[in-house]
Amino acid sequence: MGSVLSQLSSQCGDRTEQSNVKVAFLCLAEPALLGEIRGGLTSENDLLAGDCAEVMTKVAEEQPGTVVPFADDLLAGLGRKKARIRWECMHALALIAGRIPGKITPVLRLVDRLIHTDKSVVVRHYGVQTLVNYASTSRHAAMNAYDFLGRAAGAHQGKFMHLALEGLVHVVKFTDDYDEDIGRMALGLVNHKRAGVRKAAGRLIREIDEKRPDPDGFQSRKD
Repeated sequence: MGSVLSQLSSQCGDRTEQSNVKVAFLCLAEPALLGEIRGGLTSENDLLAGDCAEVMTKVAEEQPGTVVPFADDLLAGLGRKKARIRWECMHALALIAGRIPGKITPVLRLVDRLIHTDKSVVVRHYGVQTLVNYASTSRHAAMNAYDFLGRAAGAHQGKFMHLALEGLVHVVKFTDDYDEDIGRMALGLVNHKRAGVRKAAGRLIREIDEKRPDPDGFQSRKD
């Protein structure tokens, strides 16, 4: 059969993702093959590296734990010039972020910078999702992510606001420290033009009020 790398789309003349999908299935059946995929991911060949990053993402969608050992390689991929490599690496990282909080903590500022400056909307989207999934892991992570989630909510004219608000739900569940600030933010968004933002804001208000029943809670202020 030869190297699994030779079966990737860019290496066998396939202009679709189907060859990469097939390789991902092979890796799901035989995770040891991901060692070869790692080799391609770190290659200077952008087409090959992009295919390998896509395989990592597709494997992580089904078996995220299998991809965890390659977290450092995915993080390194965020620095590649080719947008496709960055977005696949960020997508894979978002899928495993809840399993690797110790790897995400040192790169929060990098993720934040990419959310605000990367030209790829896919990189930005999965950057926010990485923050959300990281915040779900512990009180420590939620507090670390708080400021970055607040920044993400306002990034790019609020494009990712609903997603950032979902991350703030994790913050509210782990700590009371930011309830007043988060509640005021949510209260200002309950009539937002986008349904997803209204829904996330309403959930935040309910989460806060359920922790400390109060006739003067945020729900009453909303009403």
